Amino acid sequence: MITFAQVSKQYEDGTIAVHPMDLHIQKGEFFVLVGPSGCGKTTTLKMINRLIEPSSGFISINDQQVNDAPVHELRQGIGYVLQQIALFPHMTVEENIAITPELCGWDRKKIDKRIDELLHMVGLDPKVFRTRKPDELSGGQQQRIGVLRALAADPPVILMDEPFSALDPLARERLQNDLLELQATIQKTIVFVTHDIQEALKLGDRIGLMREGKMIQADTPEQLLHHPAHPFVSEFFSSVQGDSYSPPSLLKKTSAFSKGEAES
Repeated sequence: MITFAQVSKQYEDGTIAVHPMDLHIQKGEFFVLVGPSGCGKTTTLKMINRLIEPSSGFISINDQQVNDAPVHELRQGIGYVLQQIALFPHMTVEENIAITPELCGWDRKKIDKRIDELLHMVGLDPKVFRTRKPDELSGGQQQRIGVLRALAADPPVILMDEPFSALDPLARERLQNDLLELQATIQKTIVFVTHDIQEALKLGDRIGLMREGKMIQADTPEQLLHHPAHPFVSEFFSSVQGDSYSPPSLLKKTSAFSKGEAES
């Protein structure tokens, strides 16, 4: 689905943000990039949708190099969710969600159907939430709308850059669980950046651990915990007790959506 072939990023001042990297992310995979601050994980993410251009190598999606398509066309096929939710404050919920479908030329009837479908999907009643402005929503609700906006045009790829880090611990845990449930339904290819070890282990089908611009190991949570390929992997995950780790499929679901707590 997403392939990095000897992709690197070096800035004009000589700083190497990402050393040459080979990586393949499978279709429908929830792939998490994790590592210390400044390790290159956000740079790696942003090279996928060309917010940052690589210095060498190439990235392809479904065997098509991302540089072969105009940037606006590339980004219409990639959802993007930020830590800074960045909803347009003067727009209603429905207007925020509709932005990308409108740019893609969808007709109004199709857009309205999609908005209702998405809001129902996350337990928000369209009759209540369609016309609300962002300042009328809680932080968790705003982040849900940010996720829905990324999903609105049904893109095959979703990029998420520390989307839950600004939320309180309870809202963050609920949204993590909600995202796992949502992914079980929509089966998108998700690339997710976090600095939180527990979040990475909870969400990722595979995790790419980076340090100083290098991919140290990309593997399943179980392999990283029990079969580290480098001493840094053991050191990084040392706070996690392998015996207590539970894969996402075994986690008890306590999501706000499934409990009908959409107001949180």
